[in-house]
Amino acid sequence: MGRERVVGIAVRRWASRAALAAAVLLTALHAAGVWSDRSGGLVRVQQVFGSPWWPATAIGLLTVAPFLGPAGERRGWRTAACVALGLTLCLALLVILAERELRFPPRQVAASAPQGRADRRVVAAYDGGEDPVWSVTLFTGSGWSERRWDLGNFRVGDEGGPGGDPVAWRGPDAFTVTVRGTRTLVRLDPASGRPLDAPHR
Repeated sequence: MGRERVVGIAVRRWASRAALAAAVLLTALHAAGVWSDRSGGLVRVQQVFGSPWWPATAIGLLTVAPFLGPAGERRGWRTAACVALGLTLCLALLVILAERELRFPPRQVAASAPQGRADRRVVAAYDGGEDPVWSVTLFTGSGWSERRWDLGNFRVGDEGGPGGDPVAWRGPDAFTVTVRGTRTLVRLDPASGRPLDAPHR
């Protein structure tokens, strides 16, 4: 076996192992993104790594990795790798398109923050379906440390429509949610901003 042949095999083995390592890394990052899609999770981690493109890419790498090794020099294996990769990408694209189609944006959104505290923000989204509700979410922090806290749904009832913004701040560490005449106080931890009250969680 010539030297060029040995080097070629070594390069192919390295490429195959690199593809497997990248697939494992992408899977781990996506797992972190999925885990962050919860109350108290990191917003930026979920937005960046929660995308279905990450597991789709990992599956593509896992599909191609065996064909990058020494066995990939065979023409039949190359064809099989191209076909498998094409099918994987098509399936991933269908999943992503289906996910976007299933998203139903709320009819009205109101956002507010206490004066002088840009690191705290409450977003109230009105969904006027069969059971109209205000969905209230608190965001604390900024950048990669920003967290999302789901405070739950506040039922509006059949009468009156959404009305105005149901959220009113009572200082930097507390706000109220008023729906159908019922006022709910939500207090925040002064240091972290974590909600101390979760009436509808």
